[in-house]
Amino acid sequence: MTVDPVSGALDLTIVAHATYANNSFNPIKRFAPGYAGASDISCKMLSGDKLAKAAGLPKGTYWPSKTPNVTCESMNKKAVEVAVSLLRKHWPSAVQRWTDQGRPFQLDKDHTTIAGPQWVFFSALIFNPGETFTDKSIPVKISSSSLYSSTESLVFPGNYYCKFLSPAKAIEWIMTMGLTERLS
Repeated sequence: MTVDPVSGALDLTIVAHATYANNSFNPIKRFAPGYAGASDISCKMLSGDKLAKAAGLPKGTYWPSKTPNVTCESMNKKAVEVAVSLLRKHWPSAVQRWTDQGRPFQLDKDHTTIAGPQWVFFSALIFNPGETFTDKSIPVKISSSSLYSSTESLVFPGNYYCKFLSPAKAIEWIMTMGLTERLS
């Protein structure tokens, strides 16, 4: 991140790296049917208070902040909205079928980790469909792994880590596993 000294504009660099975890020796995990889309979107971001500080906004009003100004949970809500919007545009009957017989999403509060390496290697987006395939009243429960450090943190100040729901996974849920009449 750089700040233009004349205009005060922030210049942010965005980097993406796709990974595919098909390195298991377990033949069931390697070859059995599963979700084809991304299981999550793991993001290491600058915290909102770091951006506010860099933009020259007043200390105490905009930064530092003990909590993030946007939660991973709110981004999961947006992922579901994007998934439904894409399906409404390209396959509206899929949305109607899910509305009639599908299990909904329940977006739970974020669960936190204590260190970056733990977030990277050991934490995950929780996507818990439960034990039922046919009960429309039981939602799939989703919770993001997050790690927030404000601008006053002693460790990596101004970072925010989230593992978000992938809109692709939401679309797959709406069109396949979330349907209660698919086995009848």
